Amino acid sequence: MFVVYKKDIQYYVVLPCIIRESEDEVSKVLAQNKRNDKTIEQYTQYLVNGIAIGTPEKIMEGISKYVDIDVRHFVLHCIGLDDETF
Repeated sequence: MFVVYKKDIQYYVVLPCIIRESEDEVSKVLAQNKRNDKTIEQYTQYLVNGIAIGTPEKIMEGISKYVDIDVRHFVLHCIGLDDETF
């Protein structure tokens, strides 16, 4: 006899993240960290279509798309952090 336990499955996602107060600052970080074989646009697409790239408001919009499909845990891989970021 098999016993089946129903458990809630919780989803998570790991997202590359560049967060700055302005789009100009974001562009600078993208330019400093992009791969040499990619343009800024290609690099942004490469970083999960830029879901977590931008100002705090833009990042919240991107994360909300994941929340809408029941993702509840997020690991943000922050790119370009330095002393000025804090």
